[in-house]
Amino acid sequence: MAGTVLSLSASACAGDPGARASSVGIDTVGTTIIVTNPERAAPSPSPLLARQAFLIGEEEGEPAYTFGSISSLAADEAGRVYVSDVMADEVRVFGPGGEFIERIGRRGDGPGEFRAPTGLAISNSGVLHVRDETRVQRFSPPRPGAAASRYEGSHPGPAYAFSLMTTRLDSAGRLYYPMRAGRIPNQKYFYLVYDSAGVLLDTLSLPASVRVPGETAIFRTGASGGRMVPGLARSPFAPVPGWDVTAEGHLLISRGESYEIAELAGNGDTLRVIRREGAAAPVPPGEYDDSLRAVRQRVADAPAPVERLEGVAEEIRRGELPRTLPQILSVQAGTDGRIWVRRWPAAGEGGALYDALSREGIYQYSVRLPLSMASVPAPVFTDNRVYGVVVDSDTEVQRVVAYDLPAP
Repeated sequence: MAGTVLSLSASACAGDPGARASSVGIDTVGTTIIVTNPERAAPSPSPLLARQAFLIGEEEGEPAYTFGSISSLAADEAGRVYVSDVMADEVRVFGPGGEFIERIGRRGDGPGEFRAPTGLAISNSGVLHVRDETRVQRFSPPRPGAAASRYEGSHPGPAYAFSLMTTRLDSAGRLYYPMRAGRIPNQKYFYLVYDSAGVLLDTLSLPASVRVPGETAIFRTGASGGRMVPGLARSPFAPVPGWDVTAEGHLLISRGESYEIAELAGNGDTLRVIRREGAAAPVPPGEYDDSLRAVRQRVADAPAPVERLEGVAEEIRRGELPRTLPQILSVQAGTDGRIWVRRWPAAGEGGALYDALSREGIYQYSVRLPLSMASVPAPVFTDNRVYGVVVDSDTEVQRVVAYDLPAP
């Protein structure tokens, strides 16, 4: 049953009077709000180009700028960025210009020490949360204006649940600890929800209808054993679901194939559906042919025929690949409440392309980042910057990059 349909000026919604005359459609279906952004909602025909604020990371040199394996990032209101390094078992803090400030923690099991730190998150009150193999530790600023480096306390977490998935904190201080469980390749994804004292309150799960492909195919060698077969579980150009948790504790979920994002309450009710009009772009013929050849070679190198492997993508089983690009690569909640949607860059353009949406799902602008940031660990979007990890394709050296974002 359709409800009221509203037409809002996109320029007014984005705080840019007179920039465009396109309209945003807002409908209600039962208790669900449907937001439909027009395809050409941008104030300019091309994405805005973000300006690089800093790029830090060296193959050799000063230890503070040499990263072993970056597992997560976080940023505070002062523009400092926190970087967890699994190999060093520490968190490093850098200033708004990329200058090294200090280290937090060291390898060990005592208070303020780490075993495989990851999942950095900073609360509204400026407290840094760090996951490791068995617990979640908290650090607060030792004085006003300082970095969150003083050990404050900890609470147990699930044992040996290390991952590069993102920790989230909601506006009430509840912590969302990302989990996956089950046998590869049929794993389930959910969050353990803790209160600010570390008491386990609840779980927040992805709907069963959201099927996440495994990260690797499996060749079973026995009832409980198997051999991983990389490169066959996910087909090139196939959509992959993406999700995040908002400051309200709601799930944002995209299935990837179309430009549609669902916002779900903790009880599973759909609160909002956000769409943007436009057809999916075709896969460039040259990229399609190169990718298909690479996939066929992986199939030929597999330890068994694909019929005997578990978790192989259906397109690969059929010997073909998708002909259109996914409309959404990932969806993230920014620290200011905005929603960031990663899309496939236009043909011939490198880097990363993002759409900025308001908290209500109204399109604001598109921005291109000259360097393509890794999707894992996830970038961090604040009100005026994005921080992410870039990897040198030749040396595999990891670096942290920051870009200044246009105003909403």
